Amino acid sequence: MTLQNSSQRPVIIYDDREVVQPPLSLIVGHRGFGAVRVRNQSLFSRLRDALPDWAQGQLVRVTGTTQLHSPDNALPHLSDARGVILIAARGAVLDPEGFAQQIERLALSDRSIIDRRRHPLIRGFVTVADFLDEWEAFARAPLHIEAGEWTDPALFAEPHTLVDISDRSRFLDFIAGATSPREFNQIQIDPLVYVKRSSDKAKLKAEHDYYDLIPASMKPWMVGAYNYSEAGETAQYEMPRRFYADAAIQWIHNAWDVTTFGRFLDRIFAFLDGRPTRKAQRSEVEEIARRLYVDKVRERFGQLQNSERGAQVLALLRASNGGSELLAAYDTYFERVERQWSSLRGADQLAIGHGDPCLSNILYDDTSLTLQLIDPKGATEEAQLWTHALYDYAKLSHSILGDYDFINNRMFRIELTADARLDLALLEQTREAFKAEFRKRISERMDPDVLRLAEASLFLSMLPLHLDHMDKVAAFLMRAKTILAELKH
Repeated sequence: MTLQNSSQRPVIIYDDREVVQPPLSLIVGHRGFGAVRVRNQSLFSRLRDALPDWAQGQLVRVTGTTQLHSPDNALPHLSDARGVILIAARGAVLDPEGFAQQIERLALSDRSIIDRRRHPLIRGFVTVADFLDEWEAFARAPLHIEAGEWTDPALFAEPHTLVDISDRSRFLDFIAGATSPREFNQIQIDPLVYVKRSSDKAKLKAEHDYYDLIPASMKPWMVGAYNYSEAGETAQYEMPRRFYADAAIQWIHNAWDVTTFGRFLDRIFAFLDGRPTRKAQRSEVEEIARRLYVDKVRERFGQLQNSERGAQVLALLRASNGGSELLAAYDTYFERVERQWSSLRGADQLAIGHGDPCLSNILYDDTSLTLQLIDPKGATEEAQLWTHALYDYAKLSHSILGDYDFINNRMFRIELTADARLDLALLEQTREAFKAEFRKRISERMDPDVLRLAEASLFLSMLPLHLDHMDKVAAFLMRAKTILAELKH
């Protein structure tokens, strides 16, 4: 049955007045649950997108600033509705399809229904009058936080489609794999073990073998991998589960203060600075540096040009005012690399690299001051462990100075300036105090301009990896251009 007009539809109230409390706020900061971001979108957006089409037009978000003196002022369309569906923002959508079906049944139900007796996440009121009987209690505080047990409404018999993420352990269960694995990977999660599967057997074996090959001094920094096996077209290995959030999710929620950030830097620099190094022939360092900072950027640009979606993005950028200037970032980069090649190549030594220590691959718990890394680039023999010493620092810099994680989580807008040029507007970005502290520590170790040049290469090389979101491609290119412009000045 389809609900044809608004008088047949319930008002759907998303109650987002509750503020996240410790210990969960140590991960996502103090904010309403609806503003928590997982997998590129807020939990409010995730729930809204899971609603049936008709229900999205009936959705009202109530926050801490909503005036609830009277229902008519707070919910002007309430009197025309057929009932009310009340949803607690701490209820994250676990099963989008099941949730949509649940909303459809609630909208047509002739009895009040609740999903659980204590701290319910969803409740259906058959009539507006039934809801108004609870108005005074609702206006005082969200109904789902009451300590008592609800006995009058009927109870949903189906499995829960929302999960209560106010509990830290349940939140960590929910976000496990929040940085979505690439399409060839599958992550299976149980209470104590991650099982990672992939059709790319070579890559998975390299990730697994890396842990066996690195020296003992590096192993405490890694989560580790074991029990590699192959079956048919796929391979898999297991990892012990760590009940910490990755640093990226803490970062994009501004959950850290300057002191917390300092403790994080102490530990990640202890790892980076403590990696084993060895003397190498200049020709060996030259070859590795060219592969990372020149060849990879050229190859990835070729992938961008030769893919259908990549060609579409490039055509759109070229057609925009200033688009050719934006795409010239590649030429600007290569020209600068050649001018600064001796500095970028650096000393005649190599380091054992992780390969991708961006914030999403760093698990960090400030309570226990524990930091561990996951998802290394991999190696199947000792020689493959060694890489350019600067590269891992650049990966960290592109998160902290480059605002990579905010862009990757789509916390930005592409805007048109007054002269119709494209402009990147970040909705959130790294606090200047954090950037200043990072620059200070980097300056004690290396030339910051050389590091940022290597960082620009990362933004330029990642474009074809994000073609599922074309706006990200434009944003990463704009960020690379900005970095190069800052270096010029």
